[in-house]
Amino acid sequence: TATPPATATPPATATPPATATPPAAPSPPSRRGPEFAIDELSVFGLAFTWRDETTSPPTLLPIEELDLDVQRFSNLAFTEPVPFVFRLNVRGGQIELPRRRVRSSMLRSIVTATTDLVTGGGNQPRLEERPCLDELDIEGHLQVAPVTKGRVKTTIRSFELASLRGIARRGNVDITDGVLDASIELDLSAKGADIRSRQTFTWLQISEPVGGPISTYLKLPAPLDAVLFALRNENGEQRIPLQLHVPPDGMSTSGITAAVIEALTRLIADAIASSPIRALRGVTDAIGRSGHRVDLRDRAIVMRCAAGSAQPGTADLDALIASFGSDDTITFVINHEFGAADHERLAVLANPDPGLLHRGIARLLEQIAELESQRTRLAPEVSARFLAGQLHEADLRQKELRALDDRIGELELSLDTALSRLDGDTPRHRQRRTRTAALELANLRLETARAILLERIGADQADRIELRVPRAVATAGLSGGGQLVVTPRRGPR
Repeated sequence: TATPPATATPPATATPPATATPPAAPSPPSRRGPEFAIDELSVFGLAFTWRDETTSPPTLLPIEELDLDVQRFSNLAFTEPVPFVFRLNVRGGQIELPRRRVRSSMLRSIVTATTDLVTGGGNQPRLEERPCLDELDIEGHLQVAPVTKGRVKTTIRSFELASLRGIARRGNVDITDGVLDASIELDLSAKGADIRSRQTFTWLQISEPVGGPISTYLKLPAPLDAVLFALRNENGEQRIPLQLHVPPDGMSTSGITAAVIEALTRLIADAIASSPIRALRGVTDAIGRSGHRVDLRDRAIVMRCAAGSAQPGTADLDALIASFGSDDTITFVINHEFGAADHERLAVLANPDPGLLHRGIARLLEQIAELESQRTRLAPEVSARFLAGQLHEADLRQKELRALDDRIGELELSLDTALSRLDGDTPRHRQRRTRTAALELANLRLETARAILLERIGADQADRIELRVPRAVATAGLSGGGQLVVTPRRGPR
């Protein structure tokens, strides 16, 4: 049998050349999530009391008024350069504290504190009511991302340290008396953080056993009593200024603590080195001196204002300036107090009658229509004079046109305000408008009083005047218009 011819092997299928994998297309930028923004958040007049019955004595911290204002805050602030501003203002309520008696003897102040606590027949301190905190004010503007920058300023005025006596006793520290005033400024930038603070302790009476927590933590070079004496100035105060720079890459908590302790140690060492000289000067100055030291708070004067008026009276101001104006160790603290008549007047001015609003809106619309008519006639004339080469006349007419536009814009802004008041005529809106007007009036009165003082003591003495943040509530017992209380206070500038 014939063998069948061999069949040709089919050619192998050609394998296509391998092609390089195309580069992945760049992923589209991730979309940011939804934005939750707060254009303005205002909390005012919040009052509450914090009480801790587990301490001995019980700790009581009443907050009489808390105001919070936050503007332009967004959740995107943590990932994008979105700055925001904020302010917190807190006033403390009344608590019972031992009555304080200021003593004048310089010799006594060398060996003890500068005050006595007045005792009754049973040697128990007589009590009086004082605010636990005059004011805590925190304000700042911050940008968190991509680099944290901004500024925060914290001010503490007249915080009664004895209000923390129960908490301090848990740590085996006894606070008998003392008032804290402090200012802390924090500047943040790409170069890091700069912290500047100044704490002033007045009438401080605090003690602890040998090797107590304060001496141990701060690594004090001497017992606490000796250190407090060394730091005390001629006014019976301990002033502790501190400055600290934190680099951009940050610093651990222990590192910050070590830097603060180092600065404090240098301050204490300088104070101890000079304390014998101060003690000798105090002994020589004390010869022939006795009686009560003058409490400058008793020299405060009142500048009264008519209801709703920003102009304060100056009847008692000249005597105050005659006594303290030339003494550059005296600062003038100005507090504003609202009267009941102020609020009644401002409630009317800030919340006009709806009928009056309707008539005002009608007049605004008429004025806007008239100005728009003038603009319609003037605009073509400006163009025509430019085309005709009458440049001088064209420039004059253009200035008139600009003035018309500015006036129309002002009237439209007033119209928007009037319409918004009609839309938001609720008790809450009326209360808020009254409060805004009250704060504006208070700040105007404070600035007016400041200008009057500067006229008398000199424009270069502005750092001797301290304006306190005003409150938007009427002062109890003040039935008429408001008033400005000017209190002299001694202390190095």
